[in-house]
Amino acid sequence: MAKKIKAPVATLVPFDVIYEDGSRLSNRKLKSTDLDEHNEIGSAKALLEAQDREIANLSGRARPNIKTVIRSGK
Repeated sequence: MAKKIKAPVATLVPFDVIYEDGSRLSNRKLKSTDLDEHNEIGSAKALLEAQDREIANLSGRARPNIKTVIRSGK
């Protein structure tokens, strides 16, 4: 019988987001498999900006631009 190959398990990585207006959102979670291992913060910022655009399109209210992204717990 052939051995099944297991897909890698994606863990959720929490990030704190600080916006240009000074507001802060803690524990925004992204899948570890979506992040670039060589530029984790840069890829996280791009993914979070895309999420914010999608939320703004659905809600009709835009968020401020992201100033800083910090991995939570570090």
